[in-house]
Amino acid sequence: MQKIIKEPVFDKLPSKEDFYYDGGCDERYALNHYYGKDIDFILEECKSFIPLAIMDTFFLVGTRAFRYYVFGAFRYIQEAIETGDKEMIFESSDVLSCITNIINQHLNENPKDMEYIAIYIKNFFKWAIENYNSFDINENVYGNMKEKWKELNKTIEELYKV
Repeated sequence: MQKIIKEPVFDKLPSKEDFYYDGGCDERYALNHYYGKDIDFILEECKSFIPLAIMDTFFLVGTRAFRYYVFGAFRYIQEAIETGDKEMIFESSDVLSCITNIINQHLNENPKDMEYIAIYIKNFFKWAIENYNSFDINENVYGNMKEKWKELNKTIEELYKV
C-alpha cells in the first residue's frame, strides 16, 4: 500500500526507556510485545487481531514509543479507506476514537516529544475530516469526531505554530 500521507522518518526504533510511563502493566505489556518491532509489525497486528486492543495497549506508554507505534494505526486506517475493506473500516472507527484520545493525552503531558509528528497528525486528521463519510462512525457512540479532530488540529496549531 502506498502511504497516503508522507510520514516522518525515524532514525531508530524506540528504546526501552522510551516505553517508560509509570511502570504499570500496560507499559510492561507493550514493552514485552513490541520492543524491537517496527511499524509494519504493528500494522500486521492490527490486521490480525482487534486493532482497538492493539492501540489501547499504547494508552499508558511513554510518548516516544507511542509517537512511533501510532503509525501502525495511521497506516491501518488509511489502508481501510483506500481498499474499501468494510471490516477494517468498521474497526477504524474505534481506532480513530482511541488514538484521538491518546494523542490528546500525550500532547497535554509531553508536547515537546510530540512535536516531531505534529505536522503529520495535523495532515492525518485533515485527511480524516475530508474522508469522514467513508468511515463507519456512529456519532451516538463516538460523538462528533469531525469536531474533535478540528479541535485537535487547533491544539497542534497553537502548540507548534504549524
